[in-house]
Formats: sequence, C-alpha cells, structure tokens
Amino acid sequence: MRRVLTIIFAALVAVSAASADQLLLKSENTLLAGKNSGPVWSTVVGHALKRIEVRVASVDFTPAIEVQIGNQEPAIREGKGGAVSASFLLTEDTTVRIGVSVSTGSAELGFGSGGTCTLKVIEHDAEQPLALGASRESALRSGDLVGDDDRYYDRYLLPVKNGERIVVSMGGEKLDTYLKLVLPDGRTLENDDSAGGNAIVRFTALSAGNAVIEAASYGSEETGTYTISAEALARPAQIEVGMPVQGTLSDADQMIANEPQDSFLLSGKAGENVVINLQSTDFDPSLQIEDQDGVLQENDDIGDNNLNSQLEYQFKADGTLLLFVWGVDKDSRGGYELSVTGAPAKDN
Repeated sequence: MRRVLTIIFAALVAVSAASADQLLLKSENTLLAGKNSGPVWSTVVGHALKRIEVRVASVDFTPAIEVQIGNQEPAIREGKGGAVSASFLLTEDTTVRIGVSVSTGSAELGFGSGGTCTLKVIEHDAEQPLALGASRESALRSGDLVGDDDRYYDRYLLPVKNGERIVVSMGGEKLDTYLKLVLPDGRTLENDDSAGGNAIVRFTALSAGNAVIEAASYGSEETGTYTISAEALARPAQIEVGMPVQGTLSDADQMIANEPQDSFLLSGKAGENVVINLQSTDFDPSLQIEDQDGVLQENDDIGDNNLNSQLEYQFKADGTLLLFVWGVDKDSRGGYELSVTGAPAKDN
C-alpha cells in the first residue's frame, strides 16, 4: 500500500486557459501532515486539442500523482528523486483531477512531522509548429507524452501542399530516435534508423493539410536532446531503363541529418516491371523507392554476404517512381552505380 499524507495547499492559483502555455494551477509551500489519509485531489478545466502537463517536486519525499481525465480511469505516475511529471493529450474540453501522494518507493523521512512540495499544472498546445525549411532543438524528458512501449514523444504540426516532396529528419547524440508521421491523406509513415542512427522519413504529399509528427525514442523511457527538421527534397535527376548512372555521395549533395543523399525519377508504363540495383565499393548503400500512391519500399542488403541493394517494382499505371540513394553509415561517402533493368511482368 502506498503511504500517503494529507496535503494542505498554502497558495493556490487558478489561471484561465486563453492561450498557449497557460499555468492552470500552482501550489507553493504545500504543507503535508498525517500518515494514513488518501491522496488529496485538485481539479482544473482543460481544453480540447491541448496538452496538460503536471509537475510535482519535493525535497522531503518522493511524490506520486494520479491524473484523471474526465471520466477515464486515473493514470498513476511514480516519482524519482523527489519529483514526478507527466503529460496528457485532451480531445475535448474536460475536467482534469490531480491527486498527490507519497510514492511507494519514498524513503522514511519522518513524515509524521510533515514535508513540503510544489504542484504545477500547465496547459500547452498539443502540437508545436514545424515549418518547411526550418529545424528545432528540443528534448525528450520524463514529463512528456507517453506512447506505445512507454516511449516519450513530442508532437509537431507541419503544413504541406499537394505534390510537395519533403524529408523530415530527427537526430540525437544520446537518443535512438524514432519518427511517426500521419499525413493529410491518411497515410502513416514510421522510421527508426534510416542512416547513421538518425530517423528519416521521405514522402510526397498527396493532398494539402497538416502532417502530424511524433518525435520519439525507439526505446522506452529514453531521455535526451534532439534536433528535428523538415525540408523540401532536391529536384531529382532522371534515370532510364538500361542506362546506368555513375554517381557520388559527397558533402556537395543535399544533406539530410548531416547525411548526403541523391534522388532520381524513373518513368514507366502500366504493367512494366523493373529491377533497380544499387552497388558501391566505397560504402554500404541503401535504396528506397516511392510510387505515385506514396507507397514506400526500402532495401539495405541484398543478402547476408551482399551489402548492395536491390528492389523490384511493377508500375500499376503510367507514371513515375522516385528513387533515393544514401549510405547506411553516417560517414558514407564515395562512388556508386545505380541501374534499372527490365524484368518479366508479373500477373496481377
């Protein structure tokens, strides 16, 4: 059983939530007394499409919180080292109840004589803006939103136009970064390690609107700083069946998360089947293609003993196919050969 104390709030401040980053509730110099009573609850009103952040800190004990959104079951968060924090997304205007207590792991510190803690409830925009051609530095921390597999994540909103070719990248020195995008046309794209440990998602927008980006770590409860950016893809070069391209990855190419990449455009007829080969003796190459429906395919190694890349694709209709060339390692530089050959058509 959690050992809890009665909380008497000494200074309580309620603030209306008319704009982003609003302090909804603050209690300072909170006095705790008693040993056997349950958590003491406070209530705020949160707003639709906002993120509620709850923070509690104490020098006397390790706190725990229970947060109830509307009529949902309370979510419990145990603290560490004298503090606890958590964030929650709101889909509608609703009440948010916060109960503060002593964590089950809190040491015996003479609770009979009381202790102090500080409680803050802050309302943020659910998504931070991310503009095309811009980058942002931020950090994953214990108070962030928690997603699948207990991953902390931040959310960004990226406006896109129909037909735009865009790449979103996320890198962190101490984070195994992970990206998830929900595009206006309904597609969901995810990537863990595209090159050099960075998460990279390339796509062509099939409709205008806002892309929702979740910037996360691959592992559970990982924290640390990261940089996220969105930029337009460079105009692709043309490639044709039976005409290999001798190319070079260098710092003069478009740099995505400090990694060079080249892109190509292949035209084809309905039913035409092609095999795309990428090989290099200078680096471990990786190949990705995107068709007109936004469907992505990727290959790193042809086999256990062959580090070159190969993909096969059959055109569903007359159109084009985007090809992306980059290296698996962050220091990938040097020459490569990209070739496209015809192959027997497959039965649909």
